[in-house]
Amino acid sequence: MGKVRILSGWSNPGGSTVAFINLTNLLNKAGIDTTFYGPHKWHLDKCRSEHSSRLDISDHEDVLIAHYVPLKDNKFPLKKVILSCHETILYPLKDYPMGGVDVIHYVSNWQREWHGVDHPSEVIPNIISVGERKGSHKRGAVGIIGSIDSHKQTALAIQSALESEPKDTRILIFGSVTSEEYYQEHVKPLIKNNKRVKIVGKYDDKTVMYNMIDSVYHASRAETYGLVRHECEQHGIPFNDLFGSSKHSEYWEEDRILESWKTLLEL
Repeated sequence: MGKVRILSGWSNPGGSTVAFINLTNLLNKAGIDTTFYGPHKWHLDKCRSEHSSRLDISDHEDVLIAHYVPLKDNKFPLKKVILSCHETILYPLKDYPMGGVDVIHYVSNWQREWHGVDHPSEVIPNIISVGERKGSHKRGAVGIIGSIDSHKQTALAIQSALESEPKDTRILIFGSVTSEEYYQEHVKPLIKNNKRVKIVGKYDDKTVMYNMIDSVYHASRAETYGLVRHECEQHGIPFNDLFGSSKHSEYWEEDRILESWKTLLEL
């Protein structure tokens, strides 16, 4: 049986990286030999993984799942090439050649409609993996989860939390700066002027992260899936979605996700 090779142009912290880590672990657990390749180091200790420079696609029985990488307009010598799309504005598919792609994988029907590309496609949501909440006591903190940039509109989420929460509630930002210009102009002044606002960085253990907070504030311009919304629902805490960017996504159980991927992979 062929192997599955997942190649992403981004393997630092982010929703797509977490999705591919979870998918890699799910497929390997089911006995499907899968490796996640990426250009950064963050993913390397979280699943069966390698740096993208070590990718070998010489076996014609293998399946390639490609994400956020330029693809040629001609067929690869592989059993199947799947373009896994986790973006909208950041990666408009109409701008890229699809000649080398057998099928497009989307994470929501809304995302597929947004792209509007006439090409074979399947929708399979991301895996949601969050542990149990420990106790019902108040944590005295709310969270803002995701990269710090103009797309996530971190500053608007901070401002909403400052206006809505009691004066003694801490506002914790779980994420890394992906736009230094946006951070300096919009986020840093809010942190400087409000001692209860703090960047705590990216937490690999999401169970620990969600057990630190009572609710989440979210101001993203657009979300293809809405991972944080589903994680909040599983943890039983409020998800304050300022612009409703995550309302369109659907939750699937792991068994359904696995069977759908097995069908798509034809393995």
